Amino acid sequence: MSSKESVRPSDSASMAICGPLSRRTRSNDAAIRPRAMFTRYTYRAMTSFGNLLERLPHRPPLRLSEESLEVTPGETARARRTARPGDWYFDGHFPGEPVVPAIVLVELLAQTGGVAASSGDGDAPPCQLRVAALSPFKFPSAAGPGAVLEATARVVARMGGLVK
Repeated sequence: MSSKESVRPSDSASMAICGPLSRRTRSNDAAIRPRAMFTRYTYRAMTSFGNLLERLPHRPPLRLSEESLEVTPGETARARRTARPGDWYFDGHFPGEPVVPAIVLVELLAQTGGVAASSGDGDAPPCQLRVAALSPFKFPSAAGPGAVLEATARVVARMGGLVK
């Protein structure tokens, strides 16, 4: 695989993201308010992709999204990461023939889904989204150092605190 190819999970891959487990306010947490299902915001309402990432609980080295390609708040998101030879996940996977672990690709998709799901909330406090379910994934080829990893996530439905 050349370093200029993108690796994407198959279109049949999907996941459900679980929203807040509790709607009550705890002493050290901001109040969690229900989301309006059909409210639309323009991308200008969001200041930057970095601010969208701040809404997620991930921090380096597990924050995998590096670049936003497109965000339709509350609906879709596309993100990209370049797998570099020095990335932590290559250390033991596999010596002499490094391959991006599949779970890293799944996590990149989960983070992109988190951006899509939480970006329509305007000034809401950071979200505590959790992956609740995964469907089967298919990866067309292995990704090594230098590969461009691209993830596209789409919000299919919302029901209470669940986002699919």
